[in-house]
Order: sequence, then C-alpha cells, then structure tokens
Amino acid sequence: MSELNPRILQGYGLIEAPIDAVVKPFGTHKRADQAEMRVRTTTDSVQDAIAFLAVRTHPATHLVLVDMGPWTAVLTNQRSGSDFMDHRHWATKAVGVRTIRVVDAKARWWTREALRERLGYEARMFEMHGPDGALIRSIACADDGGRWVFATSGEPFPIEASFAYGALRKRDRFTSANLADLMALVGPGVLTEDRFLNASRYALLEERWKPDAWQKRILAAACTLEEAVLGTRASAMERFKVGEKVPLVTSPAGTTF
Repeated sequence: MSELNPRILQGYGLIEAPIDAVVKPFGTHKRADQAEMRVRTTTDSVQDAIAFLAVRTHPATHLVLVDMGPWTAVLTNQRSGSDFMDHRHWATKAVGVRTIRVVDAKARWWTREALRERLGYEARMFEMHGPDGALIRSIACADDGGRWVFATSGEPFPIEASFAYGALRKRDRFTSANLADLMALVGPGVLTEDRFLNASRYALLEERWKPDAWQKRILAAACTLEEAVLGTRASAMERFKVGEKVPLVTSPAGTTF
C-alpha cells in the first residue's frame, strides 16, 4: 500500500542539472516583484521533506528539490496537488537548462452507496522546454471535466511512433506506461514513490509572496494534506446533503483517493 498521499507526487518538475547546481540559482531567485525564493535547508531526511510538503497552500509556498543524479526534481505544496507549471519559467530562467513538467494524476472519487462525486481528474502530461524557454515537445492526455482531450505540440521523439496516438479512445493515446518510456529516454525516468523516499538529498525552499498582506492571507488559509482531502470531501457532502457520518478513508464505500 502506498505510504504517500497521491497529491505529493501527482505532478513535478525536472531540471537538467545536479541538485548542487540548482539550489542556489533557483532557490534564491525572485519572481519579478511578486515573490522571492529562499533556501530553508538541505537534508538527507525524507521525513523532513514530507513534513515540509504536508502544509498545503494556494499558491504554493513550499518546494522540495529531490536529487536525481544529473537531474533535479521539483515538488510543490500546491493545495490541489504538486505541479511545476507555475515554476517552470523561473527554473529555466534561473538555471538556464532544459526542464520537463510531468503530470501523472489518477482520478479520485468520493463514494457512499449510490452517491458518487469526482474529487480529481485523471491526467498525463509531458512538457519539455529548452534552455531558452522555447517549447521542445508537449503531450497532454487528460479528462477535462468529463471530456477526454488529447493534444501534442513540437517535434515528436522517435519512441512516440510506438505509442497508440490513433487509438479510438483519447484516454488510451498516451498512457502512464508511455510516459514512463518517454521519460526513460529523454530524462531521468519517472519520479516514483520509491525513488523519492530513497533519494540521497533534498533541498527545502520557501517562496514568500508580496506584499506581506498577501503572504499572510495565503498562510492563514493553509491546511494539511488531510484537511485538503477533507475540503473536497466536504464539497461532495454538501452537494448531496450527506451527514457527517460518511467515512473519510476506510472502505471502498468511503474512498476519497
């Protein structure tokens, strides 16, 4: 059974440089006049990294860099789930190397007897940008609010010729297995739970937003991972007018992930 909340690894970034070459430039960059990044600490403790990501905010305020050898992974504490989208531009600008945005999110449902509410949509995405920020290749296969979409841009990699881009069902055109094969070819491979838990080093970064009043509002609305799940569950309960007896995470009849 998975030890991690799926929101931790559902999306991440990859920077084509060792962690030592990433920490200082990316960990101290300024997002124009909107925000400033600071390095909280570096550590070899995955528990420190997990605890740092356990506080969820919108927008993200905590980032964890994960040592993946010649590449560095980036996780965020975005409330709805880790995502590199808002930091890709600044990572490229700060470090000046290729970056990859990866999303491999499973569908999440809340159910109780005949009641069923979607809490998260399935999606698989790959976006590679060059050192100059120019798009190299993007592939998106996602459930967009109940309707599957599939789109590509840029020059395809040779391995893509083996993918079922012509499949009748759009959801089958770019699978998690396809994403893993592509990542093994052009990157360090996917950031699995095992690789995250057993990485040799982590860097904990804090992003402070401006002005101070905005930062305070963000932190005032912060929650834990469990509370983030509870919030989406509460939304489902409100829609169905269900009482508080509904279990959070117990049996298949009370599943939230």
